[in-house]
Parts: sequence; C-alpha cells; structure tokens
Amino acid sequence: MNTPDLLLKLIKDNLRTTKLVDGLGALGLYSSEYYNQHHIEILQHYIGKELNEDQKDTYYILSEKMDAISIENNEAIENLANEVYTYIVGIPST
Repeated sequence: MNTPDLLLKLIKDNLRTTKLVDGLGALGLYSSEYYNQHHIEILQHYIGKELNEDQKDTYYILSEKMDAISIENNEAIENLANEVYTYIVGIPST
C-alpha cells in the first residue's frame, strides 16, 4: 500500500471512529481528545511534516462534518476523506 492510499485509509478510519467516539461522549464516556491527538500524530508521521495549530483546528472542523453523515454512507465518507486529505497534504488524492 503506498503512502497516499494509507493516508486515505487512516483518514476514513478516523472519520468513522470519531463518529463512534462522539456517540460515546454523548453517553458520558469522553475519550475523543486523547483519540484525536494520537491520530494527528500518526498522520503527521506519514505526511512527513507537522501540522500547525490552525491546520489541526481545520482538520477537526472538517472531521466534524461526519456528524451529518451516516456511518454506512461509504461514498460520503470517501468524499470527506478526500477533502481532508487534500487539505492536509495540499494536493488532491488520485
């Protein structure tokens, strides 16, 4: 698996997991802050650069779009993952 494919898979997995973690948060089980920070560190490793605070904030804002997407809507998740990828890497995924 090449790096762009791996990044897209990580982003898609993160979007799905974020939705689940947020659902647990609604039940009073808060762990999203720890999860999100760990995920950002992994992405930074694979893109080879550190995201600044504005980039991290925008990443989180883009990820919040998952609130309006069904966990089963693979096409919408794919589109959102591509949007996030384009933002953090700076080039559209292929």
